[in-house]
Amino acid sequence: MVRKLFHGTKHAAIPSIIQGVDAGFKPLLSGSRTGDIYGKGSYFSSRANYSDTYTESLNGIKKLIVADVVVGSICLGHRQMDLLPLRCDDKRYDCAVDNIANPTIFVIQVITLSLEFTSQRSTQLFVIVACSLFVFPS
Repeated sequence: MVRKLFHGTKHAAIPSIIQGVDAGFKPLLSGSRTGDIYGKGSYFSSRANYSDTYTESLNGIKKLIVADVVVGSICLGHRQMDLLPLRCDDKRYDCAVDNIANPTIFVIQVITLSLEFTSQRSTQLFVIVACSLFVFPS
């Protein structure tokens, strides 16, 4: 299943996500600044206001990444989850969440990056998913 999700980050981190040969989300850096309450991985939310708490205002401007994320099979995340658990078919879950019945936080550990960027007011990025960078006044 594909879901439109939000990812908030510092202005300085955005170029490493959307530009260059090594562009993309870095799941192994999870928690380096904000913690990893639902396990290690790149965090996305279905609520823009939640992801906005991880952005910063620079000269009155905030940036928020909006992504079409392939969520796949989900499991309940927890702080000690370094690796997503195995399902009964011996494959790993695709995503950890905060709540199985009504998830709002999604933790992705494996992110595939494809090419294609457009440089306009919103920048396109394809990560398992399609992403846009939205710029808005704070």
